[in-house]
Amino acid sequence: MRRVFCFALFWGLLSNAIADTSEDVRLLKESNALLIKKLFQLESDLKAIHTTSTDLEIEKEVRVIAAPPSEDRLPSWLEDAQIDASIRHRWESMRLNDFPGKRFSNTSFIGQRARLGLETQIRPGARLEARLIDTREWGDQNSASRQNNTYFELLNLSFDDWIHGSEVIVGRQKLHFGDGSLLGWEEWDNRGQFFDGIRISRRFKDGESLDAFYTKPTAGNAAMIHQDDVDLAGLWGHFRADENMDLDLFWLHNRNAQTDLSLSTYGVGLNFRDNRIEADATAAWHDGELGTVDQGGDMLRVGLDYHTRSRHQHDFRVAYNRASGSSGFTNTFRPLYGALHETAGIQDIFAFQNVNETQIQATWRPQSDSRMRLKLADLKMDDTGDSIYSSSGGILGRYAAAITNRSRDIGQEMSLRYEKQWREDLAIFSGYAYLNGGDATRTLVPEADGAQWFYMGSNLMF
Repeated sequence: MRRVFCFALFWGLLSNAIADTSEDVRLLKESNALLIKKLFQLESDLKAIHTTSTDLEIEKEVRVIAAPPSEDRLPSWLEDAQIDASIRHRWESMRLNDFPGKRFSNTSFIGQRARLGLETQIRPGARLEARLIDTREWGDQNSASRQNNTYFELLNLSFDDWIHGSEVIVGRQKLHFGDGSLLGWEEWDNRGQFFDGIRISRRFKDGESLDAFYTKPTAGNAAMIHQDDVDLAGLWGHFRADENMDLDLFWLHNRNAQTDLSLSTYGVGLNFRDNRIEADATAAWHDGELGTVDQGGDMLRVGLDYHTRSRHQHDFRVAYNRASGSSGFTNTFRPLYGALHETAGIQDIFAFQNVNETQIQATWRPQSDSRMRLKLADLKMDDTGDSIYSSSGGILGRYAAAITNRSRDIGQEMSLRYEKQWREDLAIFSGYAYLNGGDATRTLVPEADGAQWFYMGSNLMF
C-alpha cells in the first residue's frame, strides 16, 4: 500500500512540473491535489484499522490467559460407563414347632442389600465390571449368622479376542451354567456367591459356547474366611443339538484343603422346546476322595413345563429331583455351588442332599405387571442310613443305629410367592411356605414339623 501511495504522490508532483498553464493544467493540478489529500486520509485510516486489530488480538490473548480454566472433561471410559444401583429390603420370619428342648429357635429379622454397579469399556477390546455391595441385618438373627459386610461382589476385567477369538475374564465374577443347580448365581441370600479367578470363554454361532475356568469360590461367611483353602476348576460346554434342543456337557473339580477333599463332578444337561412344551434334564456324578476314602454320589433333575397362550400366561410344571445319600456318607451327593433356592421346593430348611423330591408348580399373571407361583412338593430321604441335611450344609438329624423301623417321609411342603412391578424402578414381593412333616421329620427334626416361613420385601432399582 505504501508503494502505491508513493507512486501516486510522485506522479502528482511530476505531472505538476511538466504541465503548462492551460485550463487543462489547472484542472489536473486540482485533481492531483484532491488525490493526494485522499491518499493521506487513506493512510490514516489504515493505521487506525491496524492499531484496532492489534489491540483486539492483545485483548483476546489477555482474556485467554486471565480466564479460569474450563471444566475438565471426564475420561472417555467414564463417559461411556453404564451405572446401576439397587437397594433391597426383606423381612423374614421362621416359626417352628414349639416343644421343650428344641434345638432351633424362631427367627424374625430384616435384611438390607445395597448395590452400586459400573460397567464400561476402558479401551477397545477391554471392559471393566465392578459392583460394590453392602449388607445389613437387624432383628433376632444371632450375631454369628448376621451378614453385615461391605465388599466388591464383582470386580473383573474382560478382554475380547485375546486367545484365538476367545474372551478372557480375570477377577471376581459370577458363574452360572445350565439350570444353576450345580453352579449358579444366587440372588436370594443377601450375601450371594461369587468366584475369584480366570475364565476363558469361547462363543460360537447359534449361542453355542465353551468355558474353562479356575477360581476360588466365595459362598457364605465361612467360605469368605477360608476361600484360600478351596479351589474350583471346570469345563462347561453348551451346544445346539438341533433347533429345538440344547445339550450341556461339563466337568467340575472341587478341592477343599481344610477337609482334604478332592472331588470331580461330571455330567450332562438337556433342554428341549417345542411350541408350548419345554422339557429339561440334568444328571451328574461324583468321583473323588475324602482323605483316603473314595467318594461318589449322583444327582438327577428332570422337569416338564407347559406354557399356555392365555392372557394370564399360565405355566404348569412337574419335576422330579434326586440327590443321593448313603449310610456311610461315601455316596452322598454334595450340591457344590448351586443356586437352588428357587429351583427346588426345599426352601430354607432342607438341603438338596440325600433327598428325593416330587414337585408340581403353577405360575400365572393376575395382571401384566404381577406374577404368582404355587408350588407343592413331596420330600423323602434317599437313604435312611444317611442324614437330613440343613440348607447351610449341617446335619439336622440322623437315625440312631438301634432304630430299625425307619421312615423315609420328610413331609410335604407348600409354598406361595407373589411379585409385582409396582413402578418402573420398584418391585415388591412376598411369600409363604408351610411344611407338613412326615415320620422322618417328626422323629429326627420335630421342631420342623408344621414349620411356617414368611417373607416380604421391596427392591428399588436405579
